[in-house]
Amino acid sequence: MRQTTKSFQKQFLEHCRKKNFFSSNDRVLLAVSGGMDSMALSHLIGILQLESKITIGIAHLNHRLRGAASDRDEAFVKTFALSHEYPFHCKRLDVRKQAKLSKKSIEEEAHNLRYTFFEKTAKQFGYNKICTAHHRSDQAETILMRIIKGSGMSGLSGIREKRGLFVRPLLVFSKEDIKKYVQAEKIKYVNDASNRDTAILRNRIRHDLIPLLRKKFDLQIEKHLIQLGLIAEETKSHFNRNAKKQYLQVCKASDGKIVLEIKAFNRYLRAQRHALIEFLFWNEFDQKLQFSDYERLSDLIEKKQSGKKVIFGNVICLKTADQIIFLTKNRLASPDFCFRIETGRNYSWKDPGFSFRSSFLPYSSELKSSFGRILNVEYIDKEKITGHLRLRNWKIGDKFKPIGMNGFKKLSDFFVDNKIPVLKKKKIPLLCEKIGTKENIIWVCGLRLDDRYKVDNRTRHLLKLEYNLNE
Repeated sequence: MRQTTKSFQKQFLEHCRKKNFFSSNDRVLLAVSGGMDSMALSHLIGILQLESKITIGIAHLNHRLRGAASDRDEAFVKTFALSHEYPFHCKRLDVRKQAKLSKKSIEEEAHNLRYTFFEKTAKQFGYNKICTAHHRSDQAETILMRIIKGSGMSGLSGIREKRGLFVRPLLVFSKEDIKKYVQAEKIKYVNDASNRDTAILRNRIRHDLIPLLRKKFDLQIEKHLIQLGLIAEETKSHFNRNAKKQYLQVCKASDGKIVLEIKAFNRYLRAQRHALIEFLFWNEFDQKLQFSDYERLSDLIEKKQSGKKVIFGNVICLKTADQIIFLTKNRLASPDFCFRIETGRNYSWKDPGFSFRSSFLPYSSELKSSFGRILNVEYIDKEKITGHLRLRNWKIGDKFKPIGMNGFKKLSDFFVDNKIPVLKKKKIPLLCEKIGTKENIIWVCGLRLDDRYKVDNRTRHLLKLEYNLNE
């Protein structure tokens, strides 16, 4: 048994190294419920800490669904964290009440609140990784649940080992192996009675459906579900690689809206259309759709009548004769702005809500070392300014020469490449130089300088530019 334990630890550590889950000096926030899986993960990450010099913090969300039992779990995790001198981050929420307000199931609302809590905690306390204890059985259950509820390729691909800040190093390991490890190492944990509640869909799948499928149909049902997930992930990745190119071919930004040409869109395969819409919503509106949302949008596209619409969160999708127009509820069109400015002065505008200042400085090599260190500060060659300056927002056809590039680039393409949502595009100030009838973009404020105005070895005087959003 002891040898098995050491073997499991070795497999876990090797898997973490192979996948580059962690690096020295990472700050890792462990999501710990107090159950078997999260306590096993905490034990294993503690071993990893000895060789990788990572910093560990513990996060626990008390859902307040089980009264004293929920408080017991919180106390258990807190005691564990303090005994190992790990920072302990805890929050208590009335999930049942929140679910009623959001009109979601308790399970879905609890999931959303947990992830929001983990992400906010990581941001507040400077953690660059969030570690959860999902394992191979969780993966199989998730894929099967999504098949039952209806899912596209993204859903069938299941849980990802790495997504943003989230890392799931136990995902390739079975529940049985984790259980053996916990027993062998005598790791303490608490039992959550709600995991046996078959009113919850995932629990019915775990305790009723998968055992039935294993007994009556397929002894290796979990293995085959996971294989399906891997194939779905590869297929999704293939379509996603082409989604940006296809998006640019069928969608155009127009006056603060995204306009999709239906005829061109319908030439693609269904899976391609799915990937394209996923790209649109994620990059332009920072929003993720459910499979049922895609179905509703597909129905809208197929309708012959104009003027029909569907709404997803804050995004309105409006059908015209041959287009779908995407825009947000709080913005049908952001107002344009254009302000003439003088160098060496400070400005602040309540609407559109930003401040701008410029100041003269002599060039020095010491000052050059600070270039690019502050996101909303840039330095340009003062002598390269020959016209008058103004700040305005983006308009169709704008081009500039991003620093480091030889050629010009459409600002609309630059925004897409940098994943700037369409609603934000019109709010980003552009510092421009007007020379007669000609106009050059100097700085896409907070994002990129134009190469023609950069500091070079002939520069003697600088113009320091500062841009900030008003609080």
